[in-house]
This record gives sequence, structure tokens and C-alpha cells, in this order.
Amino acid sequence: MTFLHQLTPAVISLFCLVLSALVFAGEPGGIYGDWAIRKIDDRLIPASIDSHLSFSEDNRIGAKAGCNQLVAGFSLNNNKIDIKQAAATRKMCSEDAMEYEALLFKALESTASIRLKDETLTLMDEKDNAVLQAVRQ
Repeated sequence: MTFLHQLTPAVISLFCLVLSALVFAGEPGGIYGDWAIRKIDDRLIPASIDSHLSFSEDNRIGAKAGCNQLVAGFSLNNNKIDIKQAAATRKMCSEDAMEYEALLFKALESTASIRLKDETLTLMDEKDNAVLQAVRQ
């Protein structure tokens, strides 16, 4: 077998790996950019609650659902995501805002994978249950 014949499966595998990564991570798009959180677990987020996610290409996530900001690192491998230890501001806010914020922090801690369809991003736990749903801003 020639070197070219041996190289072809490796090139095809690499191409498939890059293509699958682009489906989840790159767009323009993929998960990178700003997202408006619409639902955490089964609870719709009221319009009065400032809630959003932001994924940057340097593997940082920013989030807010209430009044405090959260930042963390993340790594992405196809549809699997690992959100690192997060840091957050510690302001006291209304009880309502603090409730949604606690839901957000819990959802991010339990996130194991993502699903991206059209302009909707869904974060999933290890059992493939949706823990957060957001739409591109």
C-alpha cells in the first residue's frame, strides 16, 4: 500500500473531526456570541429578569440571570461541554432575581452537553435533560 493510500483515511478522519467541531463551535456562530436565556429547567424567564449567556472564542463564558455576573472557562468537544469553576459577583438583589440566578448557577453546574438547532441553544445534563434554553441575540 502506498503512503497516499495510508494517508487518505487519516485525512478523511481529520476533515470529519473539523467539520463536526464547526457544526457545534464555529459559525459565524456555533455557540460563540450572545444568547438570551428563555428557559431554565422548565421555568420561563420573565422579561423583567436580565438573563443572558455569552460564549467567547477564547473559551470564556459569561452569564447573568438576575443581577450578578458569572464568568467561567469552558472546553468544547463536539457537543460535549465542560464548564469550569465559575466566579461571580456577590450583590444582593430582589428575591425574584436571586431565585432565577440560583437556577442559572445550578443549570450551568449540571451542564454536560449542548444542542444547537437553528438559533436555539440548549444545555443538557448528563441524562440528556434540557437544563437551559437560549436564543441567539
